[in-house]
Amino acid sequence: MLAISGSTGKAHSLKLCAEALVQAGPIVAIAGNYGPPISAVVGERKQWDWLVVEVSSFQLETVQAFRPDVGILLNVTPNHIDRHGDFQTYRQLKSAYLRV
Repeated sequence: MLAISGSTGKAHSLKLCAEALVQAGPIVAIAGNYGPPISAVVGERKQWDWLVVEVSSFQLETVQAFRPDVGILLNVTPNHIDRHGDFQTYRQLKSAYLRV
């Protein structure tokens, strides 16, 4: 799984990464904030070489164990403060899935 998050540029980066993988030969599925929910794609039980997902802070605030093989954090600028309370909380949500 390749997971992409950030304040801006997630969908564009997801499409670019997924297309680069497809051009290299692997079978790729796209899911998350862009595309179908991850649970729907995984529920199909098909065999993919890569699952490329866009993850938002809204999704990350409730995950318990999300550890993609590759995590890309594009950028973090003050965003969704009305939802998360402050920039520090927002930043922590965005970067939490990058920890091993």
